[in-house]
Amino acid sequence: MQPGVLGVVVGLGVGVYWVLKLTPKPSRLHKENQRKAKRLLKRLQNNAHDPGVVFGILRREDFFVFEEILLCCFQERGFRVKRNHAYTGDGGIDGTFFDRAGNKFLIQAKRYKSAINPQHVREFTGVIQREKAAGGFFIHTGRTGQKSYQALLPTVRIISGDKLLALLDAKLSKSVDS
Repeated sequence: MQPGVLGVVVGLGVGVYWVLKLTPKPSRLHKENQRKAKRLLKRLQNNAHDPGVVFGILRREDFFVFEEILLCCFQERGFRVKRNHAYTGDGGIDGTFFDRAGNKFLIQAKRYKSAINPQHVREFTGVIQREKAAGGFFIHTGRTGQKSYQALLPTVRIISGDKLLALLDAKLSKSVDS
């Protein structure tokens, strides 16, 4: 092999090594939360007939696992999901998924025991605009008041109550309908 070609091959090899080494990989915590979310999702699906049990489990569960459960639901429906590399400092985005046309949708997950804060909905709509996403899903375990609906953009959906139960149910359609 000629010296110039050898230099190019070695340079490419070193470049590939550093790209692989520097590419963020899911942490041990992320992997454990994903495993726990998949197990818990099966349990939730087995209890889908009893909304009180389902919401009780979701409200007690670790909020990172709650985020992973939602991402698993979108994956089960055939969407390509992009997980964050960190659970905190995510800029208001708890997950991202892409529809078959490649449109980007953002997910904000909140565990509430009472009514949601309309300011959280307003902040999330700002994140969707900033990220130039096609839309977003504000998914929560609480109650939704009229002020929260008034804070919505047409491209943002609030998923709670029966809609959240439907999202968790693997037997339902592969689409995400309003």
